[in-house]
Amino acid sequence: MLVNNYKLEINWEVSCCAQWQSATASLSEDIGQALPCLVSAIEDAKYGPARKTLCLTKDRRYIYIYPKRIYIPYIQSSDEALALVEWTKDVLNEAYSESTKVTDNKRAK
Repeated sequence: MLVNNYKLEINWEVSCCAQWQSATASLSEDIGQALPCLVSAIEDAKYGPARKTLCLTKDRRYIYIYPKRIYIPYIQSSDEALALVEWTKDVLNEAYSESTKVTDNKRAK
């Protein structure tokens, strides 16, 4: 399992003309080394090597995965944030599980 535990925080973001809520899930482990491998296992995922960021989309929402956190801007509620973080956790763990099966199969041959 790649992502085990996290601590979720809801924050108010402010710019010169607007306010919005965002969610940050601080991960209990550093998953940075796995992120480049996951981009090929997750549909429509994009990896930014300069910032070591994996970007996912769900229902027209962007979800940014960094080595030690998940960041989701423009959320409506803490329930929505929790649901999106749990979805992200499931997607990451499933993709990681699939990628390690492929690696294990290659080693067995």
